[in-house]
Amino acid sequence: MSDLLQSLSRIEKAAQNISDHAEEEKARIGRDYKEKTIAFDKELEHETDRKLNSLQETFDQEVAEEQVKLQREQDGELMRLRNFYKEHHEEIAARLFDAVTAVPDEQ
Repeated sequence: MSDLLQSLSRIEKAAQNISDHAEEEKARIGRDYKEKTIAFDKELEHETDRKLNSLQETFDQEVAEEQVKLQREQDGELMRLRNFYKEHHEEIAARLFDAVTAVPDEQ
C-alpha cells in the first residue's frame, strides 16, 4: 500500500510540475506575443508616418507647381489685358464717354 501511495504521490508531483511548466510556458508565450505586438505596432506606426510624410511632400510639391502654373497664367492674362488697353485705350475712353453722356431715347 505504501508503494501505491508513493507512486500516486510521484504522479501527483509530476502532474503538478507539468501544470506549473504549462503555466510558465503560457506566461512566456503571452509576454512574447505582447512584445511582438508592441514591436509590430511601432513598426506599423513608423511605416504609416513615412508614407504620410511622403504623401504630404508630394502634395506640397503638386500644390507649388500648380501655384506656379496659375501665376504664369495670371501674369499672361494681365499682360494681354494691358496690351489690349494700350492699343485700344482711346477707343475705350470714347465708348465710356459716349455711354456716360448719352441721352436716353424717349419713346
